[in-house]
Amino acid sequence: MFLKELKKTWKRSEIFIAFFIICIIQGVFVWKLIPSDVGEYLEAYEKYGGQMDEEWKVRISNEYEDYLNDENKLRDEMNYYQPDFLVLHDAWYYTDFNSIVEDYVKSYKAGIAQRDPLYDIDRISETYRKIEEQSDQFIFGNNIARVVMVRSLSMFSKCILMFLVFLLASFFTREQDTGMDALLSTSRNGRRKLGYIKLAVCQSSALLVSVILIGLSAVIIYIRTGWAGMDSVVQDFRNGYNTCPYVWNNGRYLSVILFVSLLTCQVAAAVVFVLSQYLKTTIKIICISLAILLIPVLLFQNFHHWLLGLWFSNFIAGEYLWNSFYEFRIGQIYISYWQIAVIELVVLFMALSCILVRMGKERKYERFD
Repeated sequence: MFLKELKKTWKRSEIFIAFFIICIIQGVFVWKLIPSDVGEYLEAYEKYGGQMDEEWKVRISNEYEDYLNDENKLRDEMNYYQPDFLVLHDAWYYTDFNSIVEDYVKSYKAGIAQRDPLYDIDRISETYRKIEEQSDQFIFGNNIARVVMVRSLSMFSKCILMFLVFLLASFFTREQDTGMDALLSTSRNGRRKLGYIKLAVCQSSALLVSVILIGLSAVIIYIRTGWAGMDSVVQDFRNGYNTCPYVWNNGRYLSVILFVSLLTCQVAAAVVFVLSQYLKTTIKIICISLAILLIPVLLFQNFHHWLLGLWFSNFIAGEYLWNSFYEFRIGQIYISYWQIAVIELVVLFMALSCILVRMGKERKYERFD
């Protein structure tokens, strides 16, 4: 019965057309994110990469000094914009990594103390101390694949939400429009079993589409850049670009972001499923679903207000949950962005579970003699 319901959901031609369109949009978006001279960057990272120990720091410092002392290269200003020099300059920047972390922590503590005098600013030093202690074990290397995949989630979030709404909005309204709803309620299993099967189809479809879109992005990235550098350092404290306070490399950082993204997609699908049960018309389901799921994403990606970032559908492209140390203080209780996200998803999961159980009880067998 599950396979029949899955086939019925996907056999509509408009579903395949919509799915093909979002795949094209996602693929083109990822392709354009990758610079045309990516090959030169990869060669430079291979040349200057390595574990950030004292030997590496000395080697990079010497090569950087030799580059600046080369009169032939100094005459040509364009050399300063070539991938080889840009990567060497990045590597040289990381040779003084601990000092940069200390400067960032000092500046951040000063800013927090000014905004919130009651905040325990020593928490910031304690958080980043682990990074400073283990910095000599970090690896400087290629982070292009991770950056492209994370940035691609901005388009992925919009594509997956629009498609889920389009796919699931008519889950129950088709039966109501054709008069099958009353007939199904008189069957031996009533609508309870069918409802649970539809729920399984809903969540399976959401997972399938999410994995396909992320997999498509991963394949394009592999073709263009490869997936080397997943063991490289993820932090970049210049202008606060990535101040992740955890001792993670690119691989672990990306894995956490993708896991939360897939989990949020499941919650979003369940929200549309519940709306499709209680609302009577497809148009109303689509409008309310888009207002709940997609509009906050569009607003956040354009205005970047932290309150919008707390809305659950934005967790699909939720790098901001992990790329900085940001806490809310409630009295003596401190809670970070990602902890709020976890609590929010758990509460939503529990609420949706209660609603779905109630829906199952309502779909009872109605016998007519």
